Amino acid sequence: MRALITSVRCGDFLADTLPAWKRLLGDQLGVATSPEDTETQAVCAKHDVKAWVTDGWSRIAEGHIGAIPPTFNMPLGLDEAFGFRPGIRDEPADGELCLSLNADVYPFGNVPKEDAIPTGTMAGWWRYECPTPTDLDQHCNGRKGLHKFKRMKNSGGRPVGYAQLFRYFTGFRFGSYGSAAKYDIHVFAKFPRLEMRDDLYLFHLGGPEGGRQNWISRCVPRWRAA
Repeated sequence: MRALITSVRCGDFLADTLPAWKRLLGDQLGVATSPEDTETQAVCAKHDVKAWVTDGWSRIAEGHIGAIPPTFNMPLGLDEAFGFRPGIRDEPADGELCLSLNADVYPFGNVPKEDAIPTGTMAGWWRYECPTPTDLDQHCNGRKGLHKFKRMKNSGGRPVGYAQLFRYFTGFRFGSYGSAAKYDIHVFAKFPRLEMRDDLYLFHLGGPEGGRQNWISRCVPRWRAA
């Protein structure tokens, strides 16, 4: 598996989520970030996780959709950090399992075995609102049950961009967009089967506030006090 957490100006979230994902994914995990995001790079170094650095977040590629210059071209950055576009790493093997994650989602449970995800399937997991670090700590320590947290809506109950698991096929691209909005639902058309799984559940750190604005640029307050 090739797994990537996107963290551009989200090193504060990554400080909590990276060690949790590393426990599940080990050396299959990397982080996609930008040259100027030294906080994210420092978090990666602390946890011995490879940072794949690209400036694709501010550039465009063929077939670009939306604003020029882009405010946050998340799909192009992902394509380069995964190796879907040539430049900073080798292309995945045809059929290799790929997992795209956001820095503000924290996992509970187990990643499925590789043979559980057939070719042509895009899978994901449900997420729950986690407004504060105290809420996360209390759940991790067993003092606040999952029933206390609100499950968030998805785009028609489909695996959207905060967590998308699929098998790479030659020529696959997330694309090039003016912001992080909509690219993740446009890739649905590339997969004949969509699946929401229950072997993991995710906490969306900070709750739902600011989500849409973050498609353009990081705007939510810091997760934990410095």
